[in-house]
Amino acid sequence: MKQLRFITHYENNETVHGNPLGSRDSIWASLPDKPIVALEYTLPNAKDSIKLSGYEEYLHMIEAVMPIGRASVIENVYLMGRVGDVVVSYRITILQRKVVDRYKIGDITVRVLQKGKEYRGGATTGWLPGLKRKE
Repeated sequence: MKQLRFITHYENNETVHGNPLGSRDSIWASLPDKPIVALEYTLPNAKDSIKLSGYEEYLHMIEAVMPIGRASVIENVYLMGRVGDVVVSYRITILQRKVVDRYKIGDITVRVLQKGKEYRGGATTGWLPGLKRKE
């Protein structure tokens, strides 16, 4: 199985791979200071990937849960793209707590939200600039 991580694509075919999912530092905050052409993520089944492109800004974030007395566990990964005041959010399920859970590992939930309300009704930080496609 491939290690799960994001990949940022820049101009001139340059790519930067984030650290494997579960690492203390994904390296998102230390990516090169230049526009992202595309943001990609390998899905948990390692057969497919999701790739966002054409956005003004991008965001990669994780959502973790911390059971009492245990280490935190990643539950969901979010990839987001923003154009104007519209944010498209792709939530990838990483942790399935029970067999009967509504969302299974690898499920993707897509939501279109207003900027500033993209995560649980509030704003997020850590957005990086994108390079919009020329039309």
